[in-house]
Amino acid sequence: MRRILVAVAVAASFATACASGPQVSSSRGGNATLLGVVAVPESAQGQANACDGLGITAALAEDSNILVGRAVVRQSRGRCSYQISGLPSGQELKLNVQAPASWTCANGSQVTVAPNDTVKLSNMESRNRDLSAACSAS
Repeated sequence: MRRILVAVAVAASFATACASGPQVSSSRGGNATLLGVVAVPESAQGQANACDGLGITAALAEDSNILVGRAVVRQSRGRCSYQISGLPSGQELKLNVQAPASWTCANGSQVTVAPNDTVKLSNMESRNRDLSAACSAS
């Protein structure tokens, strides 16, 4: 049994080390938290799992390939609530939000979620940042 656990741990470490794409930085972790809600657009309100696929991440503003914090998204009362904990304080962070593919506008275009902007949190700060889903005018 112990050999199996060791083999699984080694394989997981290897897979994590070989993964490509944005890096999650554990060395830049902190104690600040960003939380809020994303209103589900009318076109997706009838869906049982409307929040599935909603991507919310925080990255360093200076290098958007370095992701920070731990994000959790939950569906509740016709909206998606999110929390990103373990964020570093005193640094500009870029909030990136990607709407699920199931969220579409009446004209067939993809829903956008705003704001996708930067935020700077203080030590031990919890800040509420509500986001809105919208369709473009075109």
